[in-house]
Amino acid sequence: MAWMSDRPKQGARRAFSRFDRRVGALAVLALGVLCILSLQLMRLSVVEHSVHRTNVERFLVTKRLLPAPRGRILDRRGEVLAADRASWDVLIAYDAIAGRWASDMARRELVAELGRSRWLELSAGERAAALLERQRKFDGILDTVYARIMEAGRFDQAELDRRLDAVLSRAARESTSRRQALAERETRLFGEDARLADIDRERVASQRGSHVILPDVPDEVAFYFQRLAEELPGAIEVEPSTRRTRPWDQVVFDLDRSDFPSPIRSSKPATVTLNGVADHLVGTTRSQVFADELARRPLVNAETGEIVDLGGYRADRDVVGASGVERARESTLRGLRGVIERQLERETERRLDPVPGGDTRLTIDIRLQSRIQALFAPESKLATIQQYQRGVDREGNPRGGPLPLGYELDGAVVVLEIETG
Repeated sequence: MAWMSDRPKQGARRAFSRFDRRVGALAVLALGVLCILSLQLMRLSVVEHSVHRTNVERFLVTKRLLPAPRGRILDRRGEVLAADRASWDVLIAYDAIAGRWASDMARRELVAELGRSRWLELSAGERAAALLERQRKFDGILDTVYARIMEAGRFDQAELDRRLDAVLSRAARESTSRRQALAERETRLFGEDARLADIDRERVASQRGSHVILPDVPDEVAFYFQRLAEELPGAIEVEPSTRRTRPWDQVVFDLDRSDFPSPIRSSKPATVTLNGVADHLVGTTRSQVFADELARRPLVNAETGEIVDLGGYRADRDVVGASGVERARESTLRGLRGVIERQLERETERRLDPVPGGDTRLTIDIRLQSRIQALFAPESKLATIQQYQRGVDREGNPRGGPLPLGYELDGAVVVLEIETG
């Protein structure tokens, strides 16, 4: 009887033991899944935090840069030799240049007309045919915009194609470089688990933004394109900009000739048009940014696309000192851009005003410089070979020389302050 009573207990213990093993196995499995999820969470929130944050901000945060005026170049008396003036640039979105804007707008309009459920009921062929037909409408709108741009800029179709092709080529180069950098980073971090397929869908900043097609337009042209931008969202932008001006690039100077040598003396001043007074000293700027300048001071981080230096250079549009004081004082003259950051989810806006570049004051007197330059002009006749300079021989005949009369001579002037020497 004792043996008979122990059999149910032993069976219960065996059943309980099997249940414990199953529970233990499930617990181990659950713990393993939890560990995997924890590792994945750590990967997403810690290792790839900056990447995912950047991706989210691309959709929820828009940033618009505000131009920073370059510093002025002044003479010793405060006369402006070079300064920025306000201007406007007309930009076309990359998607419009690449042809995606028209197809996106066609899809949105069709879905809005038919309703999403009716749109999804259409076959793939019917949707493609409808999109192609509707896309022609938006392609025609873009053609009209391009015609207005060519009219305002006074250039032809060949020049427009050159500007658009330059944008596409630059974006392609940046995209290739970006994909290579991302692939190397993913492989370095995750080895064989690297998600290289996602990299092909990565778009660089130039493929997400807009590009200047028509620079430096007057107010009335800018306002016209601003109205177009409101009618065609996502295709056109009008941005404030600046242009470098040099008031002494061309000057009309009245040269007093009352104290000239008697053969060329006159009570009437000579009107002299001077081109580029002290331009060799003031220097020039250029819109082409070289690779070493981009490497030394980039606007955005090449890997993350984040703004790292508001005074940094952009490859597509920027002003850089090329010669003279403009080049020598580049770091002083260059300012810091402003930023308008809009948070689309909360509908808030944060503005950071631009910081203008610093002024540079020179020791020259531009008015004295222009007078000296006028003395060398052909109208003054001081720097050209005249017969009175050669004189006459003993018989009273005009003397000749190796150079013909009227030949323009080179020369230089040294100006000293009498009080100080």
